[in-house]
Amino acid sequence: MRVTIRAMLVAVAIIAVLFASLGIPAGIALAGLGLIVLMPALIATPGHRLEAASWASSLQPAIIVFYLYATWITAWCMLGHRPRPNFDDPKSISSTVDVLYIMFEFSIIFGWIICAFTGLLLSTACLVRRRNIRPLITLGLAWVAWYLALAWDPLYALYWYFD
Repeated sequence: MRVTIRAMLVAVAIIAVLFASLGIPAGIALAGLGLIVLMPALIATPGHRLEAASWASSLQPAIIVFYLYATWITAWCMLGHRPRPNFDDPKSISSTVDVLYIMFEFSIIFGWIICAFTGLLLSTACLVRRRNIRPLITLGLAWVAWYLALAWDPLYALYWYFD
């Protein structure tokens, strides 16, 4: 894949605007969320970019659960003990936890809506163009698994997050 100087300048300008308008932790969080879906599509060969983007979008619910538990585990490492609901506020532990906290916050507020829509759109396009139903089935199963994982929450990480 060829990367032009113009494309790199546009990417740097977008990241600079994110950092200037949202702050460093929120800019890193938003860039990280976007790269999860964009990188597989950019790395894939030109004939398979649609499939790569649909697979990345359909697996986004797993990323939401990953961000929750990454925030919880990082807070555990920073505190030296398991984060306790009503005592250890995730917003005031450290700047490292802040980035993961904001990534989960963005993904739970905006990311699931965007990824559900784009995942459904890309999986349907993949079904129409390639007669491949697997991304559509994976999308449905991923959202069911996401709901069950957050409903089960054996370590009470979601309860700690929203306390």
